[in-house]
Amino acid sequence: MRRVRHKITTRQVSTFLARLMLEHGMSQRELGRQSGVDQKTINNLVRELALPRVETLDMLVAPFGLECWEALLPGDVDPEEMHRLVTAYLRCGDTKRRQAMRAAEDIADGVAAVA
Repeated sequence: MRRVRHKITTRQVSTFLARLMLEHGMSQRELGRQSGVDQKTINNLVRELALPRVETLDMLVAPFGLECWEALLPGDVDPEEMHRLVTAYLRCGDTKRRQAMRAAEDIADGVAAVA
């Protein structure tokens, strides 16, 4: 299986957090209070001065009802679509998961036609 590597950037984290705070009308101080992450750390992330540890990112997205992996998606991936995809995948049994994985790999490799 071919693995696609995606390197997260400070800009991606900054844009993601700033968008979430704006959409929810939340200040850095309020995000810090709700997440348990120091406001200075949040400010450094928004100003693109640092990358968070996975644990920190998980704490930061929790007040918005999100999972850490949703913040790590490439910019051209819709988090809501990915969430629906992962949720459906997790509801499947092992056999269906293997079938779904093969179908997705075939489509990505151009083997199968998309209906």
